[in-house]
Amino acid sequence: MIYRDFHRENEIGNDVIKKYSDILPKELISIWKKYGTGSMMNGFLKVVNPDEYIEILRESFADYEGVVPVMLTAFGDIITINSEGRVDIIYYRYGYYSVIATGWEMFEVFAGDSFMNERMFKNILYNAAVEKHGRVEFEECFGYVPLLALGGNETVDNLKKIKTKEHIEVIIEMVGIISDMKSIIM
Repeated sequence: MIYRDFHRENEIGNDVIKKYSDILPKELISIWKKYGTGSMMNGFLKVVNPDEYIEILRESFADYEGVVPVMLTAFGDIITINSEGRVDIIYYRYGYYSVIATGWEMFEVFAGDSFMNERMFKNILYNAAVEKHGRVEFEECFGYVPLLALGGNETVDNLKKIKTKEHIEVIIEMVGIISDMKSIIM
């Protein structure tokens, strides 16, 4: 179960729950009611209020129509659910997005499996980053400085704690909006 070490940040208001209850999977709505927003998986995954990230998603992702941001990774990647229930991840650090599950239940199973978790989230450096820099706060992520797209190296030494929204904005300003889809063959 991916929620076993959930650390609550805030509750999600009834207005937000009502707004998305006919759009998002019932399982996710139940998580919102039970836990609210917060982090889990040793701080790597964050359940977010979609309304706080929908605007930046629209500004940064070419395929944003019918897509709802529901989670973030500690590397500033946004996990979304589309109108058919498909779960995607926008890897801002790499400049593309991928389908990671065909439904929410499958996503939860994959996220709870260490092999699949590593493949989906590309989180191999996370524990080393936490050891070197400490855990990120809820509004922060680890960002590569310099950005990978600008020649930065994918090393723990190049990771810095950065505000998530500002980091995404810098990536988009420097690299452009995310429009490429790549398979993460499992």
